Formats: sequence, structure tokens, C-alpha cells
Amino acid sequence: MLRIIGAAMIIFAGSMIGFLKSDALKKRAECLDRIISGLNLLETDISYGKTDLSCALFSIGETHKIGMFKTIAKNLSKDGIKSAICTALGEEEYLLERDKAPIKALADNLGMTDCVAQVQAIKRATSSLLDGKKNAQEEYARLGKLYRSCGVLGGILGAIVLI
Repeated sequence: MLRIIGAAMIIFAGSMIGFLKSDALKKRAECLDRIISGLNLLETDISYGKTDLSCALFSIGETHKIGMFKTIAKNLSKDGIKSAICTALGEEEYLLERDKAPIKALADNLGMTDCVAQVQAIKRATSSLLDGKKNAQEEYARLGKLYRSCGVLGGILGAIVLI
């Protein structure tokens, strides 16, 4: 009886590992999508709204539930834009370094140049993030089912070996 319970727990653990890895791929694409929509709103706010950068970032983060934007807005006054963006990117666990690079490059122009240059920088970052989002979605479509299946099969294999 204990062996059956142990085997079931091993199968469950293996399955959960596979499902968690698959979910991380999905959350990366969702995170990139939220950041892209936030940058599009920021672009509109900068070009038409002419509001303060920290107020714009905070309102976008608050209304659209983008935690990274709220973190940048909170740290902007005390740390500066580059440090605030690096701090906020450090809290994003699902983004890869290649996803963070366009946002870090955006920090060089955001709040430091005129509106036209800021809008152009946001457009460059957005196009790069759109490529990353497409890559993340393709990766999830290709590897998501594989991770789930390997987790289940690995759990079954571990249970068989231990029985």
C-alpha cells in the first residue's frame, strides 16, 4: 500500500515539474504582451498627453495591472530611470535577458530626450519585444506539450524504478 502511495506521489511530482515548466513558457509570452501594451499606452501618453513620466507610468501600471510599470514609477524619483528600470526588470522572473535588453536600451532615452525621440525609442523597443513575444509563443507551442508529457512520463518512470 505504501509503495502505491509513493508511486502516485512520484508521478504527481514529475507531472507538476513538467506542468510548471510549460506554464513558465506561457507566462513569458503573457508578460511580454502586457509590457508591449503598456509601452503602447506610454507612447500615446508621451506624444499626446504630455504628462509627467512617473505619473504616466504609475497610471498605466495601476489601470492595466502591469507591476513593472508601477515599480518603475515608485523608484523613479529616488533612483533615476535606468536604476528604476533595472530594479523592475529584476523582479520579472519569467523574462529572459534577451527580453530585457530592449527595455534597458529604452532607459537611455526615456525621460532624457524630447517627445519625438522618446516615441521612436518606444517604437524600437516595442518592435523588438514583439519579435520576442512571437518567439515565446512559438516556443510554448513547440515545447509546452513536450514538457508536460516528459514530466508525466518521467514521474511514471521514477515510480516504476522504485517499485
